[in-house]
Amino acid sequence: MVHIHPTSRWLFKCWRDEAMADVIDRIQEQYGAKVVVTCSPDKREMDKANRIIELAENKPISFIGDISLKKLGAISKRAKLFFGVDSAPMHIAAAVNTPVVALFGPSGAFHWGPWDNDYKRQGARGKGQEEPYKKQNGVQTFGKHTVIQREWDCIPCGEDGCYGSKISDCLYDISVDEIMDIIGMYFKN
Repeated sequence: MVHIHPTSRWLFKCWRDEAMADVIDRIQEQYGAKVVVTCSPDKREMDKANRIIELAENKPISFIGDISLKKLGAISKRAKLFFGVDSAPMHIAAAVNTPVVALFGPSGAFHWGPWDNDYKRQGARGKGQEEPYKKQNGVQTFGKHTVIQREWDCIPCGEDGCYGSKISDCLYDISVDEIMDIIGMYFKN
């Protein structure tokens, strides 16, 4: 089962609806995995998540707006993989040791990327361990987690979309094929 949480309270951190729906379809078609979609009871997030499900040909299991933190943690714990955006549920998935593939746009993965529980920061220097997410942007892996972010000079900008638009071009530029290539690596292992 793959847990997908496509929304964030900050909608400028969200990806294109049709792209997210395509990933839902491809995961089910290519890997035969069930997909569970979650989102908070916030109206804007629910509207976005419902649009995504409407666009998906293979309807996922939906916990849109009907999710407690306990349920969210349980779903993430049972999942083979979490896919979503930079959000609190992404961190919950990482906390319960579920591999995470996360889309990052205007925020910095070096501060906000999913943390790997097996990483021992204390005393890491001098023992061959590197700092997590040490690049400013780009695709980076830390333990069992991968963050996907464009390697653009403006990233991370910390802005709420490009030019005040509430749409982050750096997220919209990421292709479904790029995502599926990375998700595919998790299914091969």
